[in-house]
Amino acid sequence: MSNRRSGLKKVLSALALLGVIASGIAILATDPVVAGPKKPPGPLCGPDILWLCTFQDGSTQLVGATRCDIVKFEKKNKATCEPASF
Repeated sequence: MSNRRSGLKKVLSALALLGVIASGIAILATDPVVAGPKKPPGPLCGPDILWLCTFQDGSTQLVGATRCDIVKFEKKNKATCEPASF
């Protein structure tokens, strides 16, 4: 009787394991895979730094802003900015 129970436990364990494997395969098979190049992350905003901005008329201005803010400033004022160096 003991052998019969241990055999039954092995069969049930094997069936449970097969069920788990089948569930994993089903989940992986239904998950959509998106292929293609990943977009690089946007610029890190970082701390405020000084930027030397040149406007279309040739004038320049020092602006204190983060990397994220300076992009908006450039678009709004039609300027080209680069980190200021002294």
